[in-house]
Amino acid sequence: MNKTLMERARSMLSGARLGQEFWVEAVETTCYLVNRSPSSVLEDKTPQKVWTGKKPSLSHLRVSGCDAYVHVPKEKRIKLDSKSEKCIFIGYKDGLKGYKLWNPVTRKVVYSRDVVFKEVKDVIKHEVKPKEPEKIEFELKEEESYSIEQEESEDEEPKNPAVRRSF
Repeated sequence: MNKTLMERARSMLSGARLGQEFWVEAVETTCYLVNRSPSSVLEDKTPQKVWTGKKPSLSHLRVSGCDAYVHVPKEKRIKLDSKSEKCIFIGYKDGLKGYKLWNPVTRKVVYSRDVVFKEVKDVIKHEVKPKEPEKIEFELKEEESYSIEQEESEDEEPKNPAVRRSF
């Protein structure tokens, strides 16, 4: 199980483009997700359902490493301050209804339920058509029979096949 957790945590860190300093959070999140995923050993039941007898809710799951905007309460801001702070989603916390977030500005971990997620980056809306590959045709000319005259004229360049390009 340790290898499975570490491989999934490594993949999670790579996909989220987070550094190795977040390996603990990645392993915790991986364990959280494994406990809520069906297992063939348990006849396609989740470990949490086997343990508690209740089917786990999956509606709160988010993409690891996505942007998250945490609400800043009125008491912690003044009139023209922003009502949210941009953070990075790094995981879940057992026993806590909320998300574990990293604030890169303050360099602190934040736990909050008042979060808006931006899980998908903006995609270019226009479709780009790939260019057709350039076609190159070769035309080989038959060489004339070997003669003594050709051997004597060293000043001439050797004959190369003609190259013709079509677009």
